[in-house]
Amino acid sequence: MNIGIEKDNKLIYEATSMHGYPIWPSPVMLQVAIASEDEDIFTAAKANDLAPNSLLFREETYNSSSRIRRGRLYKAGDTQPVEWHVFPHPAIAREILEAQVNGGRLRKSMFAFYSFRLRQHLDNLKVKRPVFILGAEGGFTIWTLVNTETSATGEEIVVLRARKSVGALPHLNVEKILAVDGKPVIDLIEKLEAELFNAGPESIVDRARDTATAILSKYLQSIDKVAPGKDLGDLVKIIAKEKLEIVESSAKIIARLHARGKHAEQERRAPRPITEQDAEYSVQAVGAILCDLGWAYW
Repeated sequence: MNIGIEKDNKLIYEATSMHGYPIWPSPVMLQVAIASEDEDIFTAAKANDLAPNSLLFREETYNSSSRIRRGRLYKAGDTQPVEWHVFPHPAIAREILEAQVNGGRLRKSMFAFYSFRLRQHLDNLKVKRPVFILGAEGGFTIWTLVNTETSATGEEIVVLRARKSVGALPHLNVEKILAVDGKPVIDLIEKLEAELFNAGPESIVDRARDTATAILSKYLQSIDKVAPGKDLGDLVKIIAKEKLEIVESSAKIIARLHARGKHAEQERRAPRPITEQDAEYSVQAVGAILCDLGWAYW
């Protein structure tokens, strides 16, 4: 099945070849870029870019509770736009009369998109763990692939899950943090939040480690247990003496996840790759540290 977006009015048409009929109400159509989960920074499509080989996601269903989206993917043809013969669109009343004198159909300039096989496309891109950036620059969300289903018409239905849990940071008690000269902590938390929506898992873990280091350092300085400039490993050993088990364990988890992304660790131990779930875990661990120190609340 093909999808066409009218060049002038941006109305949506469906077709089996280049003879289309209108879809009304218009479906939700989103630009989409596909990246590898291993990339450090995710880049969305350029706004209104319907150029050859660009991709669109047509939403079929969306469950706001589970944050699961089902839909179909389309790829632009090699030439854009192209001419289609289409039936009158119900949103433009005058087209019915125009079509009557033109054999029942109209000629329109369309941006044409065609359904394709996602798995084959990913193989061509050499992407094993895909990330789907829905939307365009200035307004996009990040989704991961759950599965693909083949419909009775032979088209693929793509099932996506929102990257929802990464970013579940608690509400900050800003006054308590500033009371220990913690402005750098707040800055790093804001930087971590910014990374959540455009960075890969390893980068998020790196930012979580930086943030955890700053939090523990400022906390231990405030109780005269450490001098500035200590690394996270040293801070964990000191915090262990304060009997803050959750803070200690959370910091250890972040430190170990961070180490897994380093070349030396990969050569020595060959750990599994850092995944989005690991990134989620590291962010949750930062939240647990903040809450157990009384600097934030869920």
